[in-house]
Amino acid sequence: MRKTAQRLATRTEQAPPPELPLRAPEAPPPAPLPRNRAADRIKDALLRWLEEEL
Repeated sequence: MRKTAQRLATRTEQAPPPELPLRAPEAPPPAPLPRNRAADRIKDALLRWLEEEL
């Protein structure tokens, strides 16, 4: 009869990784307004037309 060797448990419970302090997300800079929006072009055209009519 063979004597069996005792088996050792090789798996150990791993500790969870430490949580890193997260920085608060920075708000993105506001998007610049288009220089010549359609509404501005229409307003300018109407003002020019009004000046011509007066």
